[in-house]
Formats: sequence, C-alpha cells, structure tokens
Amino acid sequence: MDIFPTLLELTGSNMPTGLQGHSLISSINNQNVNIDQFILSEYNGATILQNKKWLYFLPSESSGIEQSILYQKTTDPFEKNNVSAKYPELTRTLYEQSSLLRSYDAMLSKTKKLPDYNEIKLDPEKVKRLQKEGYF
Repeated sequence: MDIFPTLLELTGSNMPTGLQGHSLISSINNQNVNIDQFILSEYNGATILQNKKWLYFLPSESSGIEQSILYQKTTDPFEKNNVSAKYPELTRTLYEQSSLLRSYDAMLSKTKKLPDYNEIKLDPEKVKRLQKEGYF
C-alpha cells in the first residue's frame, strides 16, 4: 500500500531507506501520473488490475468462474466484452502478476501472527503517567 509513504510526505517526514511504495501526492495533484501503471485491488477473493485502458479480473478459486477476464476500457467502458483471447500476451502477463500477488498473500498469511496488543495488561500507574505526558 502506498498510504504510509503518502502520510510521510504530507507530514514532511523523510522516507526511510528501503521503504516500499510511493507517495500518492503527485497522483492526487495529477502531476507526473503514469497512466500505464496498473492499480491493484481485491474484491471477494478476486484480484483486479486496472489502469486507464485495461481492467483485468482474476476470479477467486471458489467463485466458480473458470477464466480470467480482460476488458479494454477505452473501447468498452461498460465492461461487457472479454478481450482476453484477442490480447493473449497481455492477459498472460497480467495473470502471472496477479498469481504472484496471490502467492505472496498466501505466504504472508502463513507467517507468524502478531500478538493481540489489546490483551496486554499495563500497570495502571504507568498508564496514568503516559496519559499525563500526552501519549494517549
């Protein structure tokens, strides 16, 4: 997600070295927008990649939809005609990118879960001191 880099830029903070993502400020201000760059979204387990010209939909495995769908938004703004057979190389590339993102999500879901910090009991005196100092 690019929200953290955006917040850093809005607050005038320095970007840490190695931080993934980019600030969305130039896009919000419509400066230097790369209209060919795809935006990723997910909906009910489906993966969606889209830019100004294309919308690629890779259904979830449990949806019952057998194939991915590619729409050319400039000529089909209502997304009625699947043109994946007409553009097999683009469809394959977007499928590979979507599959890579899914495998990354699956890998992350298997990593160690963070503790539930709501269950941590704090010393009431320390809480009062922290509140007095403005931490919460």
